[in-house]
Amino acid sequence: APEGINIVAMEKVITDIEAELLRVGGVKHVLTTVGNRGVAGVNSAGMFIKLQDITERTFSLERLLHATWE
Repeated sequence: APEGINIVAMEKVITDIEAELLRVGGVKHVLTTVGNRGVAGVNSAGMFIKLQDITERTFSLERLLHATWE
């Protein structure tokens, strides 16, 4: 997100991204932290994405990355 974004706007950006990720079949949970790299401001975030067990899903991590970048 751009430098100077406020926390309310950043929350909207993150909520939209989380919703898109959760629509991808095989994504089980998404955990996001905002402003998480030492002195980083609210314009940075980190995401942890929990996938279904490999025996339960029909895609690879590589396919997930391609699906979300299209």
